Amino acid sequence: EAGEAGLSFARACVAGGKWRVGLSTVKLLAPIYDPEKIVCVGMNYREHCTEQGIPIPTEPVIFSKFASAICASGDPIPWEVGETQELDFEVEMVIVVGRAGRHVKKEE
Repeated sequence: EAGEAGLSFARACVAGGKWRVGLSTVKLLAPIYDPEKIVCVGMNYREHCTEQGIPIPTEPVIFSKFASAICASGDPIPWEVGETQELDFEVEMVIVVGRAGRHVKKEE
């Protein structure tokens, strides 16, 4: 929300080292709290396709998730024993786009 000024301030704080705190003394919240949409790309790792026993897709596998799927680090994952056959964990790589853009050149 603070835009470029906020990012500059955050970078200066990190570079100066004065604002560092121990990870055990803070709770890391989700990096976004109310996204307009969550667009996901699945089966984008060769090892994952092999592990699942499926062929490597020739086109991206796109799907969406609800905003309620986002949680903070260490939060419990709500699930129903009778409705969920298997619960698996995995690490997600996320790109948060903080500005509107259209027809943005690769160099930008």
